[in-house]
Amino acid sequence: MGRDRTRIGRIERIRADLTPDFKDKSVSFAQSASSAFYFAAQYSVQIEILFLLYDDLSSFFAKAGTVHPSRIAAAVWATMEIAANIVEHGHPQPKPDAGFHVEATIHLDHIEIILRDCGLGFDPTLLTQAVLPTEWQTHQRGGLGLSLARRAVDELSYAREDGVNVWKFVVRSA
Repeated sequence: MGRDRTRIGRIERIRADLTPDFKDKSVSFAQSASSAFYFAAQYSVQIEILFLLYDDLSSFFAKAGTVHPSRIAAAVWATMEIAANIVEHGHPQPKPDAGFHVEATIHLDHIEIILRDCGLGFDPTLLTQAVLPTEWQTHQRGGLGLSLARRAVDELSYAREDGVNVWKFVVRSA
């Protein structure tokens, strides 16, 4: 229990260390005229920040309140897996200003999530090489997070655009 309190205390300190500019301008929630709910945020490349991302996404989906909880869980899970990969593999030696951007849009029939970062590129052929559940314990190369993300969503794509990694995925409402 003491260890959990230490971790929570550290997360709270990270929240407190964010500049007011970061907190006020980098996270936005909106509802557009098309009845879509929109979320956008910028995060630094630190493993601890993943807790903040989870909290922000959870708050966003709770405010929208229009999607089945199982579909929300799939969208959040995939986002967390890709974000963890960005932090762990995309920025092995992060610069102080390294970060990643997350956008989420809830449409009437689907959720769309886009993550962008300027980290190392990714081999898109790995998207088709999913690790089977029976291989997870013996698989040596990594790829478990990507495999889990692929299984959680209905569509997943990756592109490298002008030096930026762009991950897009869709979770259908029904």
